[in-house]
Amino acid sequence: LPVGFFVLLSEFSVIKSGLLSKSEVVSFELLEQMLVLHRGQGMDIFWRSSFKCPSESEYEAMVLCKTGGLFSLGVRLMQLFSENQTDYKPLLDAIGLFYQIRDDYANLVDLSYHRKKTFAEDLTEGKFSYPIVRAINDYPDDNQVMNILSQHTSNSSLKLYCVKHLLELGALEQTVLKLAKLEERYVYMCSHP
Repeated sequence: LPVGFFVLLSEFSVIKSGLLSKSEVVSFELLEQMLVLHRGQGMDIFWRSSFKCPSESEYEAMVLCKTGGLFSLGVRLMQLFSENQTDYKPLLDAIGLFYQIRDDYANLVDLSYHRKKTFAEDLTEGKFSYPIVRAINDYPDDNQVMNILSQHTSNSSLKLYCVKHLLELGALEQTVLKLAKLEERYVYMCSHP
C-alpha cells in the first residue's frame, strides 16, 4: 500500500467524528486495527527471525497489538452503535494479556492442549512466548533455552528437556504468578466499574 494511505489512516481519528457514515467509520476502525495487528505480528516475526529475545514489556506491547487489539476491536465496533462510551481499554488489555500468556503456558504444560496441537509447538516455531521470555531475561547467562529455541526442533525429548529446564529456572512458576496477578486485576475491574 502507498505511504499516503498510512498517513491518511493515522490522521483518520481527527476526521472520523462526524464527517463519515457509520459504515465508513466501521471500515476505518477495521483497517486501523489490522495495521495494529500487523505491527504486533511484525514484532513477533522480527524476534523469531533475528533470535532477539524481547523484554517483558516489549512482549506485552506485542500481545496488546495482536491478541489484545482483537478484544478491543469488538468493543470499539459495538460502541459505534451505542451510547455507552466507557473506556474498557484497561480491562481489555488485562484480559488480552491473560488470554495470550495462558495460551503460552498451556502450549508447554497442558496435556489437553497437546491433544489438539503438537506438544510445545511454540518451541518448534521458535516463538518467544512468555515463559521463554522470562527464562531468557531472568537468566541471561543460561543459553540452553535460546539454543533449543533457535533449532526449531520437533524432537519431543529435546522439547521436554526444555520444558523441564523452564521449570527449574522458575519461568513456569513466574508465568503462573503473572496469570494470577492479571486475573486479580481484571476481576477487580469487573467488580469495581
